[in-house]
Amino acid sequence: MISKQELENIALLSKLYVPQENLETVCRDMQRMVDFASRLCEAPLSTETETDSRGLTPLREDIVNPSCPREDILLNAPCQESGCFLLRKKV
Repeated sequence: MISKQELENIALLSKLYVPQENLETVCRDMQRMVDFASRLCEAPLSTETETDSRGLTPLREDIVNPSCPREDILLNAPCQESGCFLLRKKV
């Protein structure tokens, strides 16, 4: 169980304000979240490809396509140095 002291430390680090009268409720809620996350670690993992409701794989294959030549892209740069865009430092 998450203690009130642990919750106060978490709230301080997170820069959150938790009123004293709500500490117990928030501790219970946070413990439920931690328990849920722990159960996710125990969930079985499937090695099969996931499909959508139509039986189709929702992911597409990675296809590598050539990009624009760097020189062409740098034609749009108002300033460049060593093959990179050169930006002004904001003050």
